[in-house]
Amino acid sequence: MDADGRASTDGDADDLDDEDRAGLDAAKIDLAEAIETALKEADGTFDDAELEEENGAHHWKISVDVNGNDTDVLVDVTTGKAMPESDDDGDDDAADDN
Repeated sequence: MDADGRASTDGDADDLDDEDRAGLDAAKIDLAEAIETALKEADGTFDDAELEEENGAHHWKISVDVNGNDTDVLVDVTTGKAMPESDDDGDDDAADDN
């Protein structure tokens, strides 16, 4: 991350694929803003962040530790809208909360 809170590609340019480059180019919300938004949404401690693309939409995937459990929050790179990542593995995670 650079001093302005934007994801830095210095030294990592070879690691970016075309989708990641497109996501960074489209981003109006920098990583620091995405982390702040996710922490408001999940009320925990920042753990990890990555840029993801799904169905042509780019978002920051922010992992937040909430009482020892990881919660992933997706923050749209253009609007800044945050939403918890849906659990699509089919498992009933309610038992994990006990």
